[in-house]
Amino acid sequence: MRWKISFLFIVIMFACFASNAQTLEISGKVVDAKLQPLSYATVRIKNVVIGTSTDAKGNYNISLSPGRYELVVSLVGYKTQEAIVILDKKNVTQNFILPYGSIKEVVIKSNKKDISEDIIKKVIAQKDIINKASENFTCKMYIKASQITNVKKSGLEIFLEKNKTPKINKDTVKLSDSTILAKAKKDSTSAKFKEISKMALAEVVAQLDIAFPNKIKETRTGIKKNGNTQSLFFLSKTEGDFNFYNNLVNLPALSEQAFLSPISYSGLMAYKYKMLSITEENGRRQFRIKITANKSGNALVNGEVIIEDSSFVIKSLFFEFPKHLTPEYSYFSITQQNSEVDKNIWLPTTQIFNYTGNGKLTKLAGVTNVFYSNYITDTIFPRKHFGEELSSATKKAYEQDSAFWSQVRPIPLTEKELEYIHIKDSVYQATHSAKYLDSIDKKTNKIRLINILWLGQENYKRSKERRIFFPPLPSYYQPLVIGGTRIAFNMNYYKRYPNYKSFSVSPRISYGLLNKDVNFNLNTNFTYNPFSQGQIFFRAQREFDFIFNNDAIINLISRTSIYLNKAAIIGHSKEIRNGLYLFNEMEFAQRSSLVNFKRQNIALDSLNGGRNIPRDFETYREFYNIIRLTYTPKQLYIREPRQKVVLGSKYPTFFVSARFGIPNIMGSASNFLFMQAGANQTFKAGTTGTGEYSVKVGKYLNKKQLQINDYKWIRRGEFLFFLNPQQNFQGLDSTIAVFNSFAEAHYVHNFNGSIVNKIPFMKKLKLSETAGGGLLFVPERNLQYIEGFVGIEKSFVLFNQPFRIGTYAVSSFANKYSNPLQWKIGLRIYDK
Repeated sequence: MRWKISFLFIVIMFACFASNAQTLEISGKVVDAKLQPLSYATVRIKNVVIGTSTDAKGNYNISLSPGRYELVVSLVGYKTQEAIVILDKKNVTQNFILPYGSIKEVVIKSNKKDISEDIIKKVIAQKDIINKASENFTCKMYIKASQITNVKKSGLEIFLEKNKTPKINKDTVKLSDSTILAKAKKDSTSAKFKEISKMALAEVVAQLDIAFPNKIKETRTGIKKNGNTQSLFFLSKTEGDFNFYNNLVNLPALSEQAFLSPISYSGLMAYKYKMLSITEENGRRQFRIKITANKSGNALVNGEVIIEDSSFVIKSLFFEFPKHLTPEYSYFSITQQNSEVDKNIWLPTTQIFNYTGNGKLTKLAGVTNVFYSNYITDTIFPRKHFGEELSSATKKAYEQDSAFWSQVRPIPLTEKELEYIHIKDSVYQATHSAKYLDSIDKKTNKIRLINILWLGQENYKRSKERRIFFPPLPSYYQPLVIGGTRIAFNMNYYKRYPNYKSFSVSPRISYGLLNKDVNFNLNTNFTYNPFSQGQIFFRAQREFDFIFNNDAIINLISRTSIYLNKAAIIGHSKEIRNGLYLFNEMEFAQRSSLVNFKRQNIALDSLNGGRNIPRDFETYREFYNIIRLTYTPKQLYIREPRQKVVLGSKYPTFFVSARFGIPNIMGSASNFLFMQAGANQTFKAGTTGTGEYSVKVGKYLNKKQLQINDYKWIRRGEFLFFLNPQQNFQGLDSTIAVFNSFAEAHYVHNFNGSIVNKIPFMKKLKLSETAGGGLLFVPERNLQYIEGFVGIEKSFVLFNQPFRIGTYAVSSFANKYSNPLQWKIGLRIYDK
């Protein structure tokens, strides 16, 4: 009985309705002839005032009493379908496929009424023909993106202003590099140089190949970047396909949410259309139509389109995107011009993106101009022309000279942009001279009191790309360590080679004043293949360690979780082929109890009723090997000269891992084999947000000799903090060890405001809702655990980084205990 209640609770947490003794359910999916889901389709019972609408995935459900019903499904632009359903003793699934309606069904009859919606219906009715006409093509693409960032006054700026550092005369920017160098070194508050530091400009030239339905190959032949271009929008076609002929417009670099296009039958239910003007151009009427999102809508745009009569294509459009769904921007819009590049083939020729951002410390305004030219339609591409590499650029693309850019620019740079590039190039030459770099290194490496006491001291040599870092002095004193106060010393050494290979080493050593013992930790890492992330690492240590490193905070501060670990570890990781990664690690270790260590009598001793003492066990040795293999089918990526940018995949990531305890090697007392396998995926759920799931199973295939460090541990939840819901259980009341097998699953759905933003005044708050749950089965403990949560999150920007802070209600049930309701807080970062 308790499991029925638990299941009912979780179903409610996911905002669904369970069937009961008096009602049954008819559910299913409504799709078009291409099996694409249809949202906003009406599903009703014939001759009865009962009905519903399909969601963003085309799903519907209706709860009814047992009986015989006639279902009628309809949507503007599609032929109505009917079906007879008999509900007897169980629920029924009834799916529908709606054929397209005839174009002749849309007829513009009179000018007495606003005909804008009829015009849009004409466009929708033939949009498949429009898309099909431009299935395969190739073109040249030129991108110019610029941005100005206004930084609010920092403490450093105020300090410099108070010291009244002399300013550079504007004319000095035209002097020789040596003069600029001298002035730049002397005056960091120059108005001219401050203006330059606020600007960013990038140009990209690429060959673009497109094939139906969503194949893309972008070859960037020229790339020029000035300033901090990291936050510039649209430097690659991979950042989004702004094709509003599609029902849903997915723009991964702009928003987690897919937007519902107003040029779709589903959009007819979500938008309002108004004719603004009718003009004539080349003997054809031009309909200028205003498009307004319903107030209750969420992932909707606002703007205008111009439709050409007779051809009924979109000649131009202007759309503004809702700011509550664009975390990085307070305003974002697109202006697009389409042209007839071939007979009856209309494709974009220009795009303009305008955006602003408003953070706590900075305000930015940017504009990106994109020009498409040299279209070749009906292109026949080689059989293996398209693949998982969506975009590529060679080193030569970054080294193109001014003559190249003069030839490829469709429009000249503005006077301000030319001045900016001239100054930036001059400053670059001056500030990259050996003399200037040496002066910067000298300034960076200067020993300061604030570095010693708070920030840490750095020693950097640019010519060799070598960096040494020493942490601040207070970190060398560690008073709250088990075994008494310790004096520690550590540093970090990092070197990157011209081919982007890198090497790092981090030594650490500490001395215990009470036990007069020495601990150390040496970490080294060598990246020998930056593109495939080929790495070799080695670690040697004599350190205090935790039995379970990922345990809850309350357990980690307990001395029963700590032991002395002497270990040597060597490992290797590499991408074997696209999407296939191999990780291998071998470790030899000696584990010892700390029960005989002298301990200071501090507050931690009072935990657990004064029994907070280290775990007592005999010293033992272990030799084991970890092998992990992960694979993401059809992983998409961008190729840069020295690195690979992974864009993800529409398929899940699968993994399998094995941990071997190998006996009789250097006295190893472990003999076990633990296997795990699972999958995880993040996917878009139409206009209802994004979903993310993970599943995992594990089992000991051999456990002849199993030490406490070899147990499989499952982490408990924190008292107040909401943990990563893909890796942790929020309501589990204790950390448990598994000695045989287990299975767990997690699901999180971020609605991105698709529910709360249907309430008009709530949309202004920019709130986002999330829900999810988890399952855990541990047969040996007869543990069956289930949990669910709902939460409200608020987006904010700090240091130009979007965050989301949230509060969550969590409830969990198990066959041994229950936590009906808990409140937690959490913080997560938005990853563009």
